[in-house]
Amino acid sequence: IRRHDDGLLWVHSGDLGFISDNGFIHISGRLKRYMLCIANGLHKKIFSLDIEKELAKIPNENVRKIARENIDAMKNNNKRDFRF
Repeated sequence: IRRHDDGLLWVHSGDLGFISDNGFIHISGRLKRYMLCIANGLHKKIFSLDIEKELAKIPNENVRKIARENIDAMKNNNKRDFRF
């Protein structure tokens, strides 16, 4: 997550998409297949498909809660692994 000049936080996932008039996010493609994460000085590739597979296992009503917890942790610089 990066803070832009407008003060908003944005996730740079490499996904391409758009927000429709009714506020839904539509993913239409990818710039890259993975995100490079650094933890404890180690670089690790996190593949988007692996994240999608894990999210697909979770009941839809819980996905929003999980996303909110992880976003809040990142905003607070909480050094922890993402939970799925």
